Amino acid sequence: INVQDIVRLVDAVLGFSELNENEFQAADYNQDGNTDVQDIVEIVSIVLGNQLARGEITSSVTLFHGSGQVYYESDGNIAGFQLMVSGEYSITKNYLPEGWEFKKSDKVILIYSLDGSSLNSSKLFDYDGELNIMSIIASDWYTSDIATSSIILPTEYALQPAYPNPFNPITNIKFEIPISSKVIIQIFDIEGRLVETLYDKKIDAGYYSVIWDGKMMPSGLYFIRLSSENFHSHQKIILMK
Repeated sequence: INVQDIVRLVDAVLGFSELNENEFQAADYNQDGNTDVQDIVEIVSIVLGNQLARGEITSSVTLFHGSGQVYYESDGNIAGFQLMVSGEYSITKNYLPEGWEFKKSDKVILIYSLDGSSLNSSKLFDYDGELNIMSIIASDWYTSDIATSSIILPTEYALQPAYPNPFNPITNIKFEIPISSKVIIQIFDIEGRLVETLYDKKIDAGYYSVIWDGKMMPSGLYFIRLSSENFHSHQKIILMK
């Protein structure tokens, strides 16, 4: 077993070649009836042997995609991804460290470690066009059964209506960010004076929420202001004690 076997299996998973019956039985290393990124990772681990630092076991992965970017969150170290995809798109940049491979065909994107190293960024790649992710297979170095999910990222900035409103004394403020941005959320009173800064940080694209507790403030009309590099929005809220 060597790197040539890995290359042969990668070509088959991408659909560039077919395996005969004997090759399929050998390549289906975890004996689940399929050849995919999990088998690739297991064969890589055999080739690396004692050089492999396996990191933390993974039980769940969430993939975020949309607005030209794909990134992930997991509770352990990832060794590889296989994405079944559709759409008209082109990859503009990947964020993989040295030692990782990025391979694709019309229907499959493979991302995997060839040297046992870990990803050093939650970002996987950027793209132009329309990319639909139909299914996800993720693998760690422990052959874990990993639960996968995906979230489509928002396409524009939005400050959703606070709920409840009127409120006493807590209200929930939800907002959406289509690209990595610095976001500031502040509360002002009716005179335009700053009451509190609830949020001030750079965040990835996604869906977020923050709570304002107005128990120390008098009843009345207040304003939420969301600011980022490319978007500003205001909203009225009423604290009613």
